[in-house]
Amino acid sequence: MTYRSLLSIREFKHGATCKDKVSDNYSCSYPPGYNGKNCGIDINECKPNPCKYGASCMNEVNGYTCVCKPGYEGKNCEIDINECKPNPCKYGASCMNEVNGYTCVCKPGYEGKNCEIDINECKPNPCKHGALCMNKVNRYTCVCKPGYEGKNCEIDINECKPNPCKHGASCMNEVNGYTCVCQPGYNGKNCEIDINECKPNPCKHGATCMNEVNGYTCVCKPGYEGKNCEIGKLQKNLKNWTKSKISKLPVIESGKDDVIDKTVVLLSDSKTNVSPPNQRKRTNNTSSSIRKQLKEHHQPKYYNSTIERLDNIRVYDWSLPVWSNSSCIPLKNLHKTTYICLFDPKDDVNFSRSLIETGVWDKQLLREFKLLLAQKQDLNLLDIGSHLGLYSLTAAMLGHNVVSVEPFNKLFPAFYKSVVMNKFQKRITLLANAISSKKEFVKLSYEDKDMTSATVQSANEEEITIENIASQKVIPSITWKDLAHFVPFNKIVLKYDISFRNHNNNLLTEASDLFSTLDVQYVFMHWNHFILDAGNIVAFFKSRSYIPKKRVFGKPLKLSKFLKWKGGIIWEKDSRA
Repeated sequence: MTYRSLLSIREFKHGATCKDKVSDNYSCSYPPGYNGKNCGIDINECKPNPCKYGASCMNEVNGYTCVCKPGYEGKNCEIDINECKPNPCKYGASCMNEVNGYTCVCKPGYEGKNCEIDINECKPNPCKHGALCMNKVNRYTCVCKPGYEGKNCEIDINECKPNPCKHGASCMNEVNGYTCVCQPGYNGKNCEIDINECKPNPCKHGATCMNEVNGYTCVCKPGYEGKNCEIGKLQKNLKNWTKSKISKLPVIESGKDDVIDKTVVLLSDSKTNVSPPNQRKRTNNTSSSIRKQLKEHHQPKYYNSTIERLDNIRVYDWSLPVWSNSSCIPLKNLHKTTYICLFDPKDDVNFSRSLIETGVWDKQLLREFKLLLAQKQDLNLLDIGSHLGLYSLTAAMLGHNVVSVEPFNKLFPAFYKSVVMNKFQKRITLLANAISSKKEFVKLSYEDKDMTSATVQSANEEEITIENIASQKVIPSITWKDLAHFVPFNKIVLKYDISFRNHNNNLLTEASDLFSTLDVQYVFMHWNHFILDAGNIVAFFKSRSYIPKKRVFGKPLKLSKFLKWKGGIIWEKDSRA
């Protein structure tokens, strides 16, 4: 067989052609994508892999196809797809291309995948004291309530700067306002008004009144003298009289068991031995007059301390004169001069001495008391343990009605003098009673030279004697229920300052009748007096929805910290309850 014959029978693959050569030396002219002796081998264009970034290569005849990973494109997947074209980011955000994705760099105030969300800077609300928050781009605006300022309305505007109060008055800053504590002799919102002490005219017998700052001068007509030109020639010797003796003179009314106890002070002149005028004989007409006055004031009769009349409330009668040699001083920081009469500092080393020497007693608590009554004109005062009447006189000066409860008759002459001097007889009612949880006789006592140490204690049978009752060392008590039905007004602030030894200081927790009958809006008390029974007192007020505070318009105290409370405490009735 010839060579050509051999070539004719050879098989050439995929359409290859033979190039004739000598002997066995022939070759294929193979189409693209194949090689080998007979052009039977498909060339693998995927070796080496031309595809980039981890793409898969799929071999084909005379070529290949790259299966790109997400985020790439191109013949060899060599191109990183730019997801930032077109820019998906909103509100001017910058787009940063990434493999198979992008990141938006938001402008301040925006968030979200594409910065499409306006961040609400008002959540949570940064504005204080009830201010309204208005959301804006990358910021917020607080619309403050009156009296506040600052970015977050966190600043209580000090309306006392500059001081609007005139004539040396003290300015007390409040929320959206202020209170001026006037110097004596001035009043008005800003203490701008010089009080005209000549209206009404205090000068007697036709004298001329000349107004002065916190005072006046009477220009007397001939034949008269005295501060108010009240002293004529026949009255002149009365000026030197001094206290010498106290005696008990019962006034007998017409009617069985109707006896009114009154303390009458007899006078003598130590310089001239001139005896005082004879005591006017008291008649049934006088008693009838007293009865009529008490009826007009809706007050029960002032009965004596007898076993048969344990239920009686004893109303002190301001119309019967009682003389006292106590010293009287003006109370400080009141817009109108108000006097309080005190004991000799040697006889009362705490209360009287402090007021006389420093002018201060209960500074913080009394300040809050005055601030409250200046704002709440609809409140009246129930003063339990009124002592010499510091709180009672302050409330009366501010125009409020007062029921004072004080069992110690030694305090009455000075209190009487204060009330009469300030002309508060129509505003203050004094009950000469002790309060107990039940109807009983109680014994009164106090430490020597300290009238603030007065205490009330249940009397035993041996102590209930005619002598002790007559001297008022032992008196009948009234209950909270008796008191609640006597008080002629409903909406009250209660000042509570008594010590009842047999009740472990928890007498207040037995006052349910009072709190259920009257609308007690606030209670002022000295917390250190009640620390031995603090838990029961806290529970009593908590059960009635009262909130403890140090300042009337301040933040509430934490009930869990009650053992650490000190000084004056104010309980405010929760208006939401």
